[in-house]
Amino acid sequence: MAIGFLFIFIGLWLILFTDTYIKHGVEGVLLIAGLIGAGLFLLLPVKIILTLQLMKKNDEKLIAARESNPFH
Repeated sequence: MAIGFLFIFIGLWLILFTDTYIKHGVEGVLLIAGLIGAGLFLLLPVKIILTLQLMKKNDEKLIAARESNPFH
């Protein structure tokens, strides 16, 4: 997760504080886009894991509610 944030931070730093995308033209833009894209790709599994954990907790709450109230 930290590596993903680092890639995004480096990409944004290159855009904001350097002339990489101007000096290197298309290659500079591709480099920056690749860094930011790789960072977002590395952050994606974290979001999936958190979503699955939240879904599991919700299922456990529903099961507990059904067991405590048999007339529902």
